[in-house]
Amino acid sequence: MISRIYRAWREALEGALQGGIDDGVFAVAVPFGQVLDTIMAMIDGLMVAVGIQVYTFAPDYFALILQDTAGRLLHYDFASQGRTAEP
Repeated sequence: MISRIYRAWREALEGALQGGIDDGVFAVAVPFGQVLDTIMAMIDGLMVAVGIQVYTFAPDYFALILQDTAGRLLHYDFASQGRTAEP
């Protein structure tokens, strides 16, 4: 069941990213699979850290670091689009 949920979440993210690339909103700096894997790994790592209580859940901060990293990989400035969170 967890594998199915993970695959569904990954497929949704993959579709959103690919749609942004196809529409010319994003331009990948590295191969697409690497972008997808990096973003998924960041989400997984943050959630594991919350689960084992290394961090408390801080959605604004997590969004900020995810947007920063994804923006670098996708050549997209989330802050200039008003889509950024403050820590």
